[in-house]
Amino acid sequence: CTISAKRPPQLWRSGSRMEKALGGLDRLIFPSEDAKRQHERRGVSHPRSAVLPYFLPDEWMALSALPPVSNRPVPGRPYFMMAGRLIKEKGFHTAIPLMAGFPDADLIIAGSGPYRSELEELAEGLPNVRFLDSKSQSELVELYRGAKAVIVPSLFHETFCYIVIEAFSTRTPVLVRDLGPMPGLVKQSKGGLSFKAGDDLAVQMRRMLEDDALRSELGGNGHRAIGRLWSEEVHMRRYMDMIRDSASRKQSR
Repeated sequence: CTISAKRPPQLWRSGSRMEKALGGLDRLIFPSEDAKRQHERRGVSHPRSAVLPYFLPDEWMALSALPPVSNRPVPGRPYFMMAGRLIKEKGFHTAIPLMAGFPDADLIIAGSGPYRSELEELAEGLPNVRFLDSKSQSELVELYRGAKAVIVPSLFHETFCYIVIEAFSTRTPVLVRDLGPMPGLVKQSKGGLSFKAGDDLAVQMRRMLEDDALRSELGGNGHRAIGRLWSEEVHMRRYMDMIRDSASRKQSR
């Protein structure tokens, strides 16, 4: 793995070094319950580990609260959206072929990366699949806002998955693979639907196209969940509570 990834061996992981280093921590923090479970399965644990989810910065929330712009970079037809680094692990290639069954809608893929040429080749013959380069925050907000749903088909365990809460900030529901932390985000927020395979995803995509009431309900749920779970204010309050708790424990020793 180190050779193929062109990364030097991580010698600090050998022997008891990591265990000793972990022993010196006041608290070990993970961004999601799934990340915590995955690390513990690999022997990375701590008696006072905790989950502190990532958050959407106030700057992003301010952008998403602005009214839509007149020159928004979106097509006139209904569309789905995927965004992120174009690598195989993101699973974009599993969603592209499904667009053959959606002649009434488009799929926009925003991002850049080494897997783009393979994805473009896969999309040949599908005029309703469009590729965009990496976009600014304001452009992404407009793309999210206009989408029927944001599809997150990752094939590996994300640490958190910012794409989900970015979509929620614009009241857009998500369709996520039932893997890693993403189903947990959907369950907590009730802001989207999960799928296990391609056929499941196609069914959920059709629901998002045809059921405006469901789409509106899911999008609203996701938007409200940000203020409750993933805002900058909530994150910092939880973080400072952890610091105060650790300081209190040290003083009581």
